[in-house]
Amino acid sequence: MERSLEQLVFGALGAALLAREKLEQTGGQLQDWQREAQQRGEAFFAQALERGSAERDALKGSLRQLVAELVDELGLATREDLQRLEERLLAARRDA
Repeated sequence: MERSLEQLVFGALGAALLAREKLEQTGGQLQDWQREAQQRGEAFFAQALERGSAERDALKGSLRQLVAELVDELGLATREDLQRLEERLLAARRDA
């Protein structure tokens, strides 16, 4: 009986130690997985920012071109046109 009780105690102790080791392994694996997931997330976010910036620049260029075409098509005065007109008016005032 005493031997059976001793075996039961040591068996329970062994099982507890095995369970602890398994939990430590699993915890380490979870930490590794978490680090990898964080690195993948950071890489994805950096890539998304880079892609968004490139798309923004492309869109900005397209919009500038479209606005320039519309200004030309509608015959609107540009900043340069207004600057030249201002210079002509100032020159006319000086001459008068």
